[in-house]
Amino acid sequence: MACGICVLTGANAAVAQAPEEIWEEVEIAQGVLAFVTTEAVAPSSYANTIVFYGSEASVVVDTQDRPAAAERISHSLRDRGLPPVRWIVNTHWHADHTLGNSTLLQRWPSATLLAHPATRDSIRVGGDRHVAEQRERLLGRATRIEEAVAAGQVAEEAVPRWESVAAESRVAAEELVALRIPVPSGVVADTLRIDLGGRELLILHPGVAHTEGDLVVWDAGSGVLAAGDLLEEAPLWIEGADVRGWAQALERLAELRPREVLPSHGRVRGDARLLDAHLALLRRAAEVADGFASSAATRGAPGSEELNVESAFGELLDRLETYGVGREAVGIYAAQLVERLRGG
Repeated sequence: MACGICVLTGANAAVAQAPEEIWEEVEIAQGVLAFVTTEAVAPSSYANTIVFYGSEASVVVDTQDRPAAAERISHSLRDRGLPPVRWIVNTHWHADHTLGNSTLLQRWPSATLLAHPATRDSIRVGGDRHVAEQRERLLGRATRIEEAVAAGQVAEEAVPRWESVAAESRVAAEELVALRIPVPSGVVADTLRIDLGGRELLILHPGVAHTEGDLVVWDAGSGVLAAGDLLEEAPLWIEGADVRGWAQALERLAELRPREVLPSHGRVRGDARLLDAHLALLRRAAEVADGFASSAATRGAPGSEELNVESAFGELLDRLETYGVGREAVGIYAAQLVERLRGG
């Protein structure tokens, strides 16, 4: 017991991870800079940021989950001598994409904060709740880690790393105590073209998918697509999502034929295979769900068949393994997609 208390106290006193230990700067192409989670952290825990810049202006896409992380972005752009930020884009309302908004607007007060009208309304109505929920998640993560360490459930060699994660979570939560998310002042309901000076970008709403107000940013000149949470190196987060709409949104993005893709959660990818893998799974899930519906209609009763994931999805279960997603996890994800489409 005494030893457990010592370990738990040590976790609270551990050195927290600095933003540069969570995100690394990656130059994707000329005029394209990304802040991407390092290989040492789980990409699902933190969202990426991408910056496009031309000769006259810069645009920041998503602002991460705390003021300190956004401050690091601000310092980097200043140290690199990049043009001033004229636009900040929130790809959707989730807190890990918006909590750095105020920090960047303090640095560039004339910048326009852009979002879809649904995202703007969600922040206007629920912004304070979003901050509180994010703080609760961070504190919950820290507590779970500390309890696991104290109970001896963490391998000895991994304890320092997890203690650092717990401490970092508590520091990040403290940053959010008095934070307010600014309400976007500009909206993109469908498409908007912006000129950065020798670089034109398209901000696009591909449809209702992950949320009602998803936006992506497309740089046709470099072939780089900032996909927001429409793509992840993980099973997609379907809670509150429109699964059929998501498939249609990815079809629209596939038509762009991107050369490089940055998912909000995961590494920069030099092709569209991650997009293709998720699109194939979403399409197949819709086909399977429709097959159940057709069978039930023929019998005149609700379907009671059990889903055989292996036979229904076959080789598609292997498509995400390249990105570190285990086959079993993909199977669970596929079953959840079908259940959601069947109304469950």
